[in-house]
Amino acid sequence: MQKIARAFVTGAMLVAMALPAAGQGLVWQSVTKGGPAGDKESPSTTYMMPGRMKHVTDDGNIIIVRLDQEKMYNVNAAEKTYWVMTFAEMEQMLKAATAKMDAMKGQMQEQLKNMPPEQREMVEKMYGMSASGKKEPVSIKTTGKTKTIIGYQTTQYVARQGDKDMMSMYVTKGIGEFEQMRRDWEQFNKRLLSMGGGFAEGMAEAYTKVGGFPMEMEIMGATTTVTKLEKKTTRDSEFEVPEGYTKSKPPMSAE
Repeated sequence: MQKIARAFVTGAMLVAMALPAAGQGLVWQSVTKGGPAGDKESPSTTYMMPGRMKHVTDDGNIIIVRLDQEKMYNVNAAEKTYWVMTFAEMEQMLKAATAKMDAMKGQMQEQLKNMPPEQREMVEKMYGMSASGKKEPVSIKTTGKTKTIIGYQTTQYVARQGDKDMMSMYVTKGIGEFEQMRRDWEQFNKRLLSMGGGFAEGMAEAYTKVGGFPMEMEIMGATTTVTKLEKKTTRDSEFEVPEGYTKSKPPMSAE
């Protein structure tokens, strides 16, 4: 379940950072630092064409989001295997998992009382919970800070769930291609992230309120920064599973 959740959140973030372009796509490179990986820098490349996205990490893991098919593929290049789920299947599975977590909230609240403050805050952020177990609303504010990232002027926004910071983003609104299809993609992004409930659902609400393209995002100590972005058409075959790969079942158990 954790493997699916990670792929799911990555796919959702990928959608959130997508910039649809008519007749031409985009390719951007990013570097993630911090979080579970510590000081290690993890580069990745994202390819986007209308209705299709592909995210490739430096370890060869590939996530393909096909909006035109309403499917997400997770490809393991090292093992030459892949699994695929429709959005409907993901929604059903994640809602079932959310229902189980809801049933355990009473027990979780007792456990939170005994956790160290930092660990308790992380769990509360992940599940979008307050100390009382209630879901907290999401608010957006700008800090007034600005900086230039690869030539784009950006403004910092902070998303808060209740009285806790969820994430911060340096956002640019200077890319016209985004405005052409923003409403359609925000609607999809809201649907995809809302499946996960809690923190993921809060992310969906935050992205919708901010608008624009996040050139840098900080979530739970991990910062992802776009280091290169170019307009480029990517051929259709790049958004398909390579020939010869073996289909496997989505991982259903925690590591």
